[in-house]
Amino acid sequence: MTAPDADDGVGWYSGDADANINFVVGENDVYDTQVLITTYVTATWYKVSMYYDGTDIYLWVNDTTSGKLTPDQIPVSVIGPMFFFKSGEAAVQSLLVDYLFVAAER
Repeated sequence: MTAPDADDGVGWYSGDADANINFVVGENDVYDTQVLITTYVTATWYKVSMYYDGTDIYLWVNDTTSGKLTPDQIPVSVIGPMFFFKSGEAAVQSLLVDYLFVAAER
């Protein structure tokens, strides 16, 4: 994966000329990656979600379980991680986002 141009982050990424949507999480430019959607379809909407329980990250696509990731790198910066959606510079697909909802339980 090409670096998402952030030190710490949690997000969804489609690389250059890549038809996959990947989930990425990392700290200090070191990222763990999980493929969520393989060969996504043009003009098709997807709902992607994640939940972190303190150990594992659970992933969903269109409200269906897509996988679980136990990351080596968790964003722990004092400022907080960046949440992002990103497509590669040479991607033929456009990654459009309707909204991003983030909630924290204290």
